[in-house]
Amino acid sequence: SRWDPIEEKLRPAPVPRTESPRSRASDGPRFDAHKVLEAMGAEASVFSRLRVLRRELEGFKGSSLETVRQMVEVFPEGCARRRAAAALLEAGIPSNPRDAVDLVEDFDKEIDRRWCLGILARSGRLRGRELERALEMLSSPAARRRVEAAAELG
Repeated sequence: SRWDPIEEKLRPAPVPRTESPRSRASDGPRFDAHKVLEAMGAEASVFSRLRVLRRELEGFKGSSLETVRQMVEVFPEGCARRRAAAALLEAGIPSNPRDAVDLVEDFDKEIDRRWCLGILARSGRLRGRELERALEMLSSPAARRRVEAAAELG
């Protein structure tokens, strides 16, 4: 029809897919954290970065706290960074409870810390000294009670 040329001009250009950071070597997939960080940094939208992060979560198990911090810092401060940290914490990354609490402690806003501490508490990873540290990060008595109750159930 006479509208075809216009429709072609109005269609958005296809978005090139970023190659998975896992190699296709014969000895099995290999994970490269730096390639994932580069792939996330190359994404224009925060939503796309979160998708890359969630797709590659399994590969980050056992990563150092510094690597996990780099992953979170790829996201802008605020809700996006909190969601990235939440995805990592829900996946059990970092696996060491002390490192997980250290990651949460990096947040400036209490609402971000409260959100992430709730995830840690429900996962059952807040016990003993780490639970005490977590509760010290919260100024609200009600928030402390909720985190403590979740940790008991977790």
